[in-house]
Amino acid sequence: MAGALDLKVPHEQTFLTNFTIRECDSTNVCAARDLTDATEISMQVRKKPGSTVLLEATLTNGKIAIVGDPANGTFSVFFSDSEITPIPPGKYFYNIILSESAAQVVIVQGAFIITPSITVV
Repeated sequence: MAGALDLKVPHEQTFLTNFTIRECDSTNVCAARDLTDATEISMQVRKKPGSTVLLEATLTNGKIAIVGDPANGTFSVFFSDSEITPIPPGKYFYNIILSESAAQVVIVQGAFIITPSITVV
């Protein structure tokens, strides 16, 4: 089952954050998910499910990177300010999919909220 996490992203700024995937067994003992066998990790941002993709990050396009040892389950996601700026402030939706061999799993999803700039320089 996918985790839920809402992200707040300042308009006209770079977005860079790390995610760590943890899996828990039936006794609630949790450990990092090893990403060694990951063939792709992808994130898409859309206004609503099924609408046009506004932002996309993948291992392949370099906007997602595994951080350190893949066994630690951590990866980063990056969008530049020039990618965020054209999107008006508002509520959007995202999910992140982990692909291993032939299996694809949604690991996290939620709102991707672009907040308006407070100070204009």
